Amino acid sequence: GRNTKLLEWADLGTGDYRPPSLRVVYDDGGTISPSTYKGHKIIKGKHPMQIARGKSLWDTGNVTLLPELRGDEDTCMTLCVYMEDSLTGLEIELIYTVYKDADAIVRRTIVRNPPARRNAPRTPGAAHVNTVQVD
Repeated sequence: GRNTKLLEWADLGTGDYRPPSLRVVYDDGGTISPSTYKGHKIIKGKHPMQIARGKSLWDTGNVTLLPELRGDEDTCMTLCVYMEDSLTGLEIELIYTVYKDADAIVRRTIVRNPPARRNAPRTPGAAHVNTVQVD
């Protein structure tokens, strides 16, 4: 039946009829971006944000500009799931951090367009990432 394949990371055209988690429009007009599992790792503590860094407004040195919860090896654990768009080589990293003393799981997504992709003729243009899937 319809909507029988409810995925954590919904792909356009793979059987999950909800809005896709990642919507990419390529230069050839294509929008299909099927992602496949490549691996995972579990780390103690929080996976730090490395790209969203910059200068503080108050000139106190480099700080993370996006809001994020703090955590160390004693307070949380993180699962990183690595996926890849099999057609274009786009890399997707799903990061889930579980905090020991709070009933909270924090999820974030990193989408990378590696410079040396396998199928270079398909270049992503506009992209949209949904932060949640509601059933």
